[in-house]
Amino acid sequence: TITANTNNAANPPPLNADELAPEPVLVTTPVAAQPTPVAEPLPAMQPVRLSFAGDCWVQIKDSLGKTLVIGTQRAGKQLQLQGQAPLQITLGAPEQVRIHFAGDDVDLSKFKQGRVAKFTLPLKLN
Repeated sequence: TITANTNNAANPPPLNADELAPEPVLVTTPVAAQPTPVAEPLPAMQPVRLSFAGDCWVQIKDSLGKTLVIGTQRAGKQLQLQGQAPLQITLGAPEQVRIHFAGDDVDLSKFKQGRVAKFTLPLKLN
């Protein structure tokens, strides 16, 4: 007797639909590199020196809101301060004060004598 061989290469077994589907192909699309956000560096601590020829009310705050000095300074007094620039400065009698900031003398001549002066160092008029 002749028996039929159902597993021979000439007559492969029928395939089901899952075997006919192509294998999925992973396609990757290159993504442009996004720039990494860089935090702004904090301003450097800046030294400021004040010399008083006469009595003067003073308030100095740094960029972090910290009050470095507040109150009346007497004639002959010198202050050495350091804070995060920019510094917010209020002087009750600017003609009585000499300021040295970040290596330079600050020109206060533009402020009127006997008037309160408000400004920012580095110098920006408020």
